[in-house]
Amino acid sequence: MKPRFLISCFFIIISISVFGQKRGFDAGILGGIVPSQVDGDSYGGYHKIGLQGGLFVRYNLNKQLYIFNEIKYIQKGAKQVSKDNTFYYKSALNYIELPFSLQYLYKKKYLIEAGTAFSYLIKWYEDFGYGSTQMKDPQFKSYEWSAFGGIGVVITEHIFLLGRFSYSILPIRVYPEYIQTIRDMGWNNNDIQIGIYYKFN
Repeated sequence: MKPRFLISCFFIIISISVFGQKRGFDAGILGGIVPSQVDGDSYGGYHKIGLQGGLFVRYNLNKQLYIFNEIKYIQKGAKQVSKDNTFYYKSALNYIELPFSLQYLYKKKYLIEAGTAFSYLIKWYEDFGYGSTQMKDPQFKSYEWSAFGGIGVVITEHIFLLGRFSYSILPIRVYPEYIQTIRDMGWNNNDIQIGIYYKFN
């Protein structure tokens, strides 16, 4: 079902690109890297470097304001290694993500955006230095809802760059009830998404 869904989305975006230009639609592909960490897991720093890749559709409200939608595969998580290599931890969270944002083009060169994203966790594991494992309790949630803001720069007519800061609105993993507090209910994805985008038309 998942490959069929992604293939269908690909052909929809290609069709929008070919037939929708006169109606204000653009479409293209994207790729990039994702430095990430997970707030709440007691480890700090954007040491986990993941990848992202997918497709986008942009609707031009006018020459400066756009509605921007994506479907992409994205890798998030956390990583911590002690200086003497006596401690190792890694969490790898792989999502299919659907971001929606509003973009503003400033001086025909710079992009400013804000939006939200809905993600589905397709695969995950943790590694404590002795191989990948999946803890039964608590498990990571199957869905993530996040908010993000970003800035970008237009390179050519077809190529632009975007950098985003994204943070989970709801926890992606909840602490066991006996250690929950009112202020700290669990773990949250905290990541920086750096992407290069190519517009077909």
